[in-house]
Amino acid sequence: MTLDDQIARLMSEAHAYRARAVRLDARLRTLDHSNADLARLRDHLHASAASIDDAVATLMARCARVRPRRTAAL
Repeated sequence: MTLDDQIARLMSEAHAYRARAVRLDARLRTLDHSNADLARLRDHLHASAASIDDAVATLMARCARVRPRRTAAL
C-alpha cells in the first residue's frame, strides 16, 4: 500500500467519523429537546395533580359541611 493509498484511506475514515459525529450530535440535540419537553410535561402534570388535589380537598370540605345539615334535617 502506497503512502497515497494510506492517506486516502485515512481521509475516508476521517470523513466517516465526521459523518457519524454529525449524526450523533443531531441525536443528542433531539434528546435534549425531548428531555426539555418531558420536563415541561412533568411540571404540567405536577401542577395538574396539585390542582386536582385542591379540587378534591374543596369538594371533601363542602361534603363535610353538607352532611351535618342533612343529618340534622332527618
